[in-house]
Amino acid sequence: MKYANMHLHSVHSDGIYTPAELCQTVKEMGYGAIVLSDHETANGTAEIKAAAAALGLDTMVGMELYAKGPDTSFHILAYDFDPTEKGIATAIEEMRQSMVTVTRARFEACVAEGIFRDITWQEVLDHSPDGAWLCNEQIFATLIAKGQNQQSDYWQWIKGFRAPRVSVKATYPKKTSAEVIRMIKNAGGVAVLAHPHHKTPYLSALYAEGLGGVECCHPDIDEHDEAVARQFAETHNMYVTGGTDHTGLAGNSMERGDVPGRADGSYKGDILTPVDQDVRHGATREEFEALKNRIYG
Repeated sequence: MKYANMHLHSVHSDGIYTPAELCQTVKEMGYGAIVLSDHETANGTAEIKAAAAALGLDTMVGMELYAKGPDTSFHILAYDFDPTEKGIATAIEEMRQSMVTVTRARFEACVAEGIFRDITWQEVLDHSPDGAWLCNEQIFATLIAKGQNQQSDYWQWIKGFRAPRVSVKATYPKKTSAEVIRMIKNAGGVAVLAHPHHKTPYLSALYAEGLGGVECCHPDIDEHDEAVARQFAETHNMYVTGGTDHTGLAGNSMERGDVPGRADGSYKGDILTPVDQDVRHGATREEFEALKNRIYG
């Protein structure tokens, strides 16, 4: 198995576990290090640091950001950065507020159409951590807490959530990959391309923009993408990372494990793999410590 699981989401964005619960699960699975990479928030940083220390796990600051390219979109992981740096801290809060606005609009549309009953937005806020990047998972988690749904309902439930037409748009425009990479570097961090499935042709352009690493071990990338990514990283002295994302550990409010066909959308079944069976994805100790020790400067 791998040493470090460097791509995980918690209740602060779209996971179902608290940072402390993630640490406990990772420890029981046999990992030696953990990195929390919630979507567009570093809100769980203090929690993951304390929980990891208590269990003897190594860690660093992490986050996942959306970015746009000329003809595609990217997920960019930020590692070992200062979340209090003014530029990135301001951007994080603006992105969080934008997501809250869009999520609340969709929630209210679902209530208006009778898709959700006996639930208020305030209940969603009360059930979520302060300052969370609110999305559909917090609503679903609140409904579970109220006894209206269970985890296995998610895939059917999400269809209803996405059904109403909502006119409210994001209040914060998606940044370009160059802007996101620059923002991460300005905060002292390393920008890493997440799960580069069908994205490896863009590595040269992203490298020119300052990309410092590639996530090479992830459930959503195939052997070809992994081989290309690793070769590019080695040739350009870039960091290599890996993690289970929403697969080996919980995500999208589902403990779904390694679902075949997830990457290309062909999976249509209901068979789920327990979360404790996927320990293949992550980074080796050498890869994790290379980034933590900044061997490439």
